Amino acid sequence: MPKVGIRAQGERVCRTVGSFGMSGWEHGDTLMKRPALLAIGALLILVGIVWTLQGLGYLPGSVMSGVTMWAVIGPVVALVGILLVVRGSRSSGGPGSRRRGGGPEDTRRR
Repeated sequence: MPKVGIRAQGERVCRTVGSFGMSGWEHGDTLMKRPALLAIGALLILVGIVWTLQGLGYLPGSVMSGVTMWAVIGPVVALVGILLVVRGSRSSGGPGSRRRGGGPEDTRRR
C-alpha cells in the first residue's frame, strides 16, 4: 500500500480506496449511499404513482380508492422520490471524480 504523505515541492500523494484516511471512508460512504438513494427514490416514485392512481379512482379495490387525499399525497411522494434519484445519480463518484478530485489519476498541483 502506498504511503500517504507529501512529495517534493508540495505535490500530494493520493490515498488508495482501501486506506483508512478520510478519503477512504468518504469514498466508501458514497458507494453505499448512491445505490440506496436510487433504490429508495425509485420505490417512492412507484408508491407515489400507485397512491395517485388510487386517489383518482383508477385503481379500485382499496380503502384509498377515490379518496382525494391520496391524489394529493401521491404526487408529493413521487416528487420526493424523483429528487432522491436525481441526488443519487449526481453523487460524487469517489476518488477521481470531477467534483472532488483526489483519485489516483489526480496529479494536479495545489
